[in-house]
This record gives sequence, structure tokens and C-alpha cells, in this order.
Amino acid sequence: MPRNRGNNFIIIAVIVIGILFLYFLSKPSIQSSQSKSTFVKDAGQVVFSVTDLAAKLENITSINITIDSILIHGTQNDSWINISVPQTSVDLLQLRSQNINAFLHDYYLPEGRYNQVRLDISNVVVVDWSGNKKAKLPSNTIKINLDLEVTEGTTSSILFDFIVDDSLHTTGGGNSGGVYIFAPVIKLTAKEKATVEIVDGKVNIYGGIVKTEAEIGVDERGNVGSGKKMDPTKRFSIQSGMLIPY
Repeated sequence: MPRNRGNNFIIIAVIVIGILFLYFLSKPSIQSSQSKSTFVKDAGQVVFSVTDLAAKLENITSINITIDSILIHGTQNDSWINISVPQTSVDLLQLRSQNINAFLHDYYLPEGRYNQVRLDISNVVVVDWSGNKKAKLPSNTIKINLDLEVTEGTTSSILFDFIVDDSLHTTGGGNSGGVYIFAPVIKLTAKEKATVEIVDGKVNIYGGIVKTEAEIGVDERGNVGSGKKMDPTKRFSIQSGMLIPY
């Protein structure tokens, strides 16, 4: 009997260890060589990144955008949380040519539901054959509706995909003249319970549950929303800081 009891104990221990191993293997996680966040009780981690997957533009070598801040709106307190992103500049054409997602920030958000995210863009510089040119922004603030439930011990991801071909315009001079206009068209993808790897400023997102896929744009008046974008067939001039079609 003592020997049987010992054997039974070993079998039970092996089963428990196997269950724990499978649990931790399947648990969504974040692996990071850049993230500085640490675990926060009653909070879930959210990783923000940016990319550009559109086709290549001719005669333009880079489009550098500067993101000043990211804010996210929680329904539980009907309030905005400032993610405190350090001012970040990224070259959208470099992201596209290398087919990567650039790391913006990660943050532990309190458990709850979030229904809107906001990007503040302060500057866009286009580099073409004639040099650097600052682009006109119809709106510096981009708000996008989403549906994201943050739970403790999980990782979520929010990816901003800038569709440059639909975002970049000129006042009529083409690449050889005129003023560039950057009216962002963005596809947002939000995932829950994902596995996120951050290495050398690059973000890889695996698995997870897609909760939001939305595309929003900005028109010449600075209006932001689904289906909004500048008409590429129209010509514009800039008068008193406003875009005027003609």
C-alpha cells in the first residue's frame, strides 16, 4: 500500500505540472526588449503601433509624421486617459518598404471597456527630389471609434495603418511644385488577448481576437470620420490657412 500511495502521488504531481505548463504556454503574453512597463494589478497591457501597407509613391523618398500623443477613452468613467507617449517621428514609406509595424508605446490600462482612441499629429514633412517640404494638415487630431475590453493579465494591441496613397495630396503643382497636403486615411485594427513581440522598435502581433477593424479619413475641412477623405480629382489652394477647392 505505501508503494502504491507513492506512485499515485507521483502521477498526480506530473498531471498538475502538465496542466500548469499548458496554461502558461497558451496564455496571451508580451515579449519585449523595448517595453518599460511592468505588470499592474487589475489592469491589462495595450501595445500601440503604426504601419503603412499601401503601394509605393513615385518621386517621394520619405513621409515623416510626428505623433505628439495618444489618448484613449474609457466608458467606465467616461474619461480620456493620456497614454503619455514621448513625441515620436516615423517615416511611413520606410515602414512600408520594410513591411514592419513601428512601436509607439505600451501602457497598462485599468480593466474595462474602451470605445475611442485619439492621435495628435503635430508635423508632417515630405521629402521629394527637391528637398524637405512641410505638409499642410487639415486636422491635427484624429479620433477613431473602437471596441476594446481590457482585462487583467492579458495583452491587447492597437495598430494604426496609414494609407498614404489616399492621404497625400498637393495644391495642384504635383511633385514639382505646390504644397503637400496630408489628410490621413487610417485603418485601425484592435485586438484582445494577443501575443505581442517588441524587438528593436518593431512590433509583431500574433493571434488574438479582432474586436475592431475600421477605416477613417480626413477631408479638406478637417472633418474626421468613416468615408471621409479628400477628393483626388479636385484642385485646392491655401487661403488664410484654409484649403479652398477651385
